[in-house]
Amino acid sequence: MFAFKIAGDAVKILMNRILREGLMDAWEVRGVELVNFTRFEIAGLLENERSEDKQSRRYCAWPALRPYVLSLVKDGGKPRKLKIVFALPPDQTPGVHPNGAAFFLNMLYENDAIMFTTASAEKTFSMDRAVALAWDEYVRAFTMTWPKVELSDGEEAEEEIEDEDEDYEEDEK
Repeated sequence: MFAFKIAGDAVKILMNRILREGLMDAWEVRGVELVNFTRFEIAGLLENERSEDKQSRRYCAWPALRPYVLSLVKDGGKPRKLKIVFALPPDQTPGVHPNGAAFFLNMLYENDAIMFTTASAEKTFSMDRAVALAWDEYVRAFTMTWPKVELSDGEEAEEEIEDEDEDYEEDEK
C-alpha cells in the first residue's frame, strides 16, 4: 500500500482540481461519503435501467457524480469529512498488471488535509506483492502528472509522502 498526504495550501487547490476541473474524470467511483451538516452516502453502482452504457460499465464515472458532490460541498459548507473511493476502469487494469482484478485510489479529506491510499485486488491469489507494487508505481506516476502547486511566495508546496510498504514488511517479520 502506498499512502501520501496533501496538507496546507495545496489542499484547496487540489480539491478544486478534483471537484471542479475534472482531475479524476477518467476514473470510476465505487463510493462517496460526505459529512457536513449530515452524512451523505453515494454508492457508485449504476442502475442498469438508467445507464446509457449498460454493457460495459458497472460503476459510475466520476464526471457523472462530480456535479452532485460539488453541489453538496457548496450548499452544505466545508465538509468535516469527504471520502471518495476511485477505481481505475476495468478496461485499463491489464495495463497495470495482468493479474490485477481492480485498482483503487482512496481519497479521505479530514482535518484540513487529504490522505490518499492505494488498494488492489488480484484475479488469482499470489504470494508475491507484484500486483500491489505495480499499482503503487502507477499511482506514483499518475500523481507526478498533477500540476505543481505553488504558494503565494512562489515556492512549491511540499507533499508529505509516507510509504507504507516498509511498515508492511516489518509486520510480516
